[in-house]
Amino acid sequence: MLFRSYLFGISGGAVHALTIGSLESEYFAAVAVWAGAWRDQSSFRALAQARRKIPIALFIGDQDEFFPIDAVQDTVGAFRKSGHPVQLTILPGQRHNYHHVASRVNPAVWEFLQARQLPGEPQYQHYD
Repeated sequence: MLFRSYLFGISGGAVHALTIGSLESEYFAAVAVWAGAWRDQSSFRALAQARRKIPIALFIGDQDEFFPIDAVQDTVGAFRKSGHPVQLTILPGQRHNYHHVASRVNPAVWEFLQARQLPGEPQYQHYD
């Protein structure tokens, strides 16, 4: 049986999706985000908790007013340095607003996600 639970987040939800995807890397098959990245250094600690190298796709407009490209590239670099497969798509001339790009981003997100599956049964991390 194939297991395919995914995370997709936008803006603040993207930040949480990156974190939850790292913490629960054996539960979700992949993570995709629009207009989000880790900006606080403490967020990067979640990578140390990842039990599996979860695939990540980040989509961002090059004129996003809340998540600078530098922060996105730092996030991508941290995931790659930790061995996670990462796809970065930068949309020229686009700002933070998802409504303006949804018709372009959604098919690309779905193409990325549906190509991924968990290698085994989903495993939820128990926390004390």
